[in-house]
Amino acid sequence: MSAVQRSSLEKVINVLVYLSVALGVALLVQVYGLLPAGVFFSILGGWFAYLVAAILLWSGYTKVYPVILVLAVLTLLVSLPQPAHFALVNSAQILAASTFIVGSAFQICLIVLIALFLFVRRRR
Repeated sequence: MSAVQRSSLEKVINVLVYLSVALGVALLVQVYGLLPAGVFFSILGGWFAYLVAAILLWSGYTKVYPVILVLAVLTLLVSLPQPAHFALVNSAQILAASTFIVGSAFQICLIVLIALFLFVRRRR
């Protein structure tokens, strides 16, 4: 992989992290008041971890990629097994279903792209 391709891959990863943070704000707004306080603060904590990672990326610290990889895996492990999330897709709640689908797609893309980036970087 050339330096230009690697740089482009980093940019795509960074944008996905920034978009995940923005989508997290939408999620927090949607679930505030609907979930028990403990669950809400758990989601808020995960979002805050993504926010810190995004700030580190913004400052040029790319060594945070393995942390983001773990966050993406944890996000999917927590959200995908929930039957209520899949019920949203079958319901008329388009905004909630879209948030779940797009957020899951972002996490899957982050997992694949960061794994690729780390593999390529390790080979060098």
